[in-house]
Amino acid sequence: MQTLDRTGIFICYRREDSRWPAGRLADALRERFGNDNVFIDVDRVRVGNWRRQINQALDSSAAVVVLIGPSWLAELERLRDEPDEVRYEIAAAIERGKLILPVTLGSVTVPSRRALPQDIASLLDQEVYQLGEDRMWRPTVDVLIGDLAAALRPGEPSIKRTRIMRRPPGTVEPKPPSPKHARVDVWAPAGYEITSLMRSEKFGDVYLARQTLLDREVSLQILSGPQAANPLTRRRFLRQHAVVAAISHPNLIPIYEAAEEDGRAFVAMRSIDGQTLRTLRIEAGRLDAATVSALLSQVADALAAAHLAGIVHGDINLINVLVSDEGGVQRAYLTGFSPAPTVEESKRYLTQAGAELATPAYMAPEMIQGNPGDPRSDIYSLGCVVFHLLTGRLPFERKTPLAMLMAHLNDQPPSLHEFAPDAPRAYAELVRVATSKAPEQRHQTAADFAAALRAAAEPAG
Repeated sequence: MQTLDRTGIFICYRREDSRWPAGRLADALRERFGNDNVFIDVDRVRVGNWRRQINQALDSSAAVVVLIGPSWLAELERLRDEPDEVRYEIAAAIERGKLILPVTLGSVTVPSRRALPQDIASLLDQEVYQLGEDRMWRPTVDVLIGDLAAALRPGEPSIKRTRIMRRPPGTVEPKPPSPKHARVDVWAPAGYEITSLMRSEKFGDVYLARQTLLDREVSLQILSGPQAANPLTRRRFLRQHAVVAAISHPNLIPIYEAAEEDGRAFVAMRSIDGQTLRTLRIEAGRLDAATVSALLSQVADALAAAHLAGIVHGDINLINVLVSDEGGVQRAYLTGFSPAPTVEESKRYLTQAGAELATPAYMAPEMIQGNPGDPRSDIYSLGCVVFHLLTGRLPFERKTPLAMLMAHLNDQPPSLHEFAPDAPRAYAELVRVATSKAPEQRHQTAADFAAALRAAAEPAG
């Protein structure tokens, strides 16, 4: 059992819908970190000086786990500007520079960020741990414990860093150590030993693993979710990656194997030590134009190579771009090639809640309508990503995925300069062209888009 030196973990929750999960989580954390290192929220109704007790617990803690249940979210959406005890605790944790880890309970549906107070919206804009039903409880808790164990090393300065605070302009923050996730007990194909969970993508979790025959570290993605049981989806998943494996490009992760075993499809690829573009955006709020051009022009180059090989990515978003610091230079890697959806699967977007074949925030109108995507569909998604990175918000922010999809079909995106007035004007024109509703009005190739992006970064005149 690990005992933390002058550090602790504080569990913050709303009693109405989180009392039992909070107690169960506290037991799991105490088993790992010790009874004296885990503090649980007090009963504010019976404890008159609860603020003092909360402040004392926070002063003894390095990390705060915020449990987010359905009734609390519903009340926040209804009374967004009213005082709230949990929000007080979160604000106190931010003021003290604590590491904050949000955890949603069960099948919580998170409302649109616009419907929530800004502090809670910012909290939910980072990676969120999801505690599901009993069979999914322990794996998520193990990952949470692994992250905490990595962050709460005695004397590590990063334990005083909160992931939802923004850096002051002109300052440089030390890069925090990459968390080493807890060992997970999941199925692995023959010849591979899974050691930890690296990240979750739409079509399956990506694990750090060791390929035993060659004794090398790899990233192993295992197709999961409802689509994993569909033989057609598995074949498309493997076919996509087999084609990508034949492409040699500096911005595509080399693929070692794409195969099926025991009815499960998996892909083994080179392990990249980096973070997603989503994490970069959350930490920075919004990225400067030069960084956007440098990173997304590399993504466009990778797309151009894939398109020449006959592959449409189909799910360009911030999670599917990894950024690695290689010799002081940022290199972007395009990942997450999705099994190309059939016409019927695409149409399900408009009739089934929760159908996820691509990311609604960046999905091209023709794909929403059930038409097969082509390279220009990826360009539309890239245009939405440029808008998101430069402004810090999505081009179509709506309360539900369905409303977002309908906006992609029918609404014009807001002007880039409305939310990023400091961005060079060339970027506004680039986004306008890339996000045209009609594919024939967009950049016609990824190479064209990359050239336009690099030109936009050049000094005017």
